Amino acid sequence: MNTFKLRMICSDLDGTLLKKDGTVHPDNLRAIREAREKGILFAVATGRATGNALAKIRQAGIFCPVSAMNGTVLTDEDGSVLRRHPMTRRTAVEIERVLAGHQADYVLMGEKVLCTSREDFYHHSELEYGPEMEKMGYRFFRGRETVRRAAEKEAVYKYYVCRMQDPERLIREAQEVGRVTLTRSGRDNLEIMTEGVDKATGIMELADLKGIRREEIMAVGDEMNDLPMIRWAGWGVAMGNGADRVKEEADLVTASNEEGGVAKAVRFLLGRAAGLPDAAGCPEGPSLKASGGEEKGPGKR
Repeated sequence: MNTFKLRMICSDLDGTLLKKDGTVHPDNLRAIREAREKGILFAVATGRATGNALAKIRQAGIFCPVSAMNGTVLTDEDGSVLRRHPMTRRTAVEIERVLAGHQADYVLMGEKVLCTSREDFYHHSELEYGPEMEKMGYRFFRGRETVRRAAEKEAVYKYYVCRMQDPERLIREAQEVGRVTLTRSGRDNLEIMTEGVDKATGIMELADLKGIRREEIMAVGDEMNDLPMIRWAGWGVAMGNGADRVKEEADLVTASNEEGGVAKAVRFLLGRAAGLPDAAGCPEGPSLKASGGEEKGPGKR
């Protein structure tokens, strides 16, 4: 059994750290505290807008670095921005035209601005965290014309598409615009960012800033937008409730978000780092995936 040093834990939010009711499982909070007491950095990697993610984790008493909107904005524990990766102005405008042409429902996520494509479409950021995000300087707008103007004037980090009539054609046309990354955080949505950016690049940047090596990192998630960081991290962990492909490619498959799966995976790897037998680190914990009879952890990819 190989031992290794665990120095950073990166967790997705929805379907991973959070339960279905939007709260953090108590076991996850305890495991985060235990890891931090050992000097391990905890960070969040999410598709949510920065202000939304900060409001959610602070509600649970968690203050940590956040890689938001699938790696397009990286903030430190105090919310200060460390890295930004907006779309080019031309790309933002052209993508908005494609989405409008498809009569899709979509959200533009910009520099402290969120715009929805219909007057009667309220994003959950405004409904759940409006006052907190407004204190951070966020503005909320609705209607296609406001989205069009924002695409022309604001730094645009992501388009979140939540209703599409012809997904395959929309994806093809978005790809034809060029200089974009497309991913999904569920079967019925589409997320569009600038080229070369995803959750893996977000945690790479954080690791570089903190002097942490790839093999010292655990990344955990449940959906396709989590797959790049799960592939890249020294230990990639899939949630038990995760998409089949994510579970197939992960090193570990842990319990579901309703069962505190993040905590089980953290304790499993803390045990590994301490050189303990797997069961001692985490009884009833994650199942170790194998590839051709070999573990896929640090140094095995």
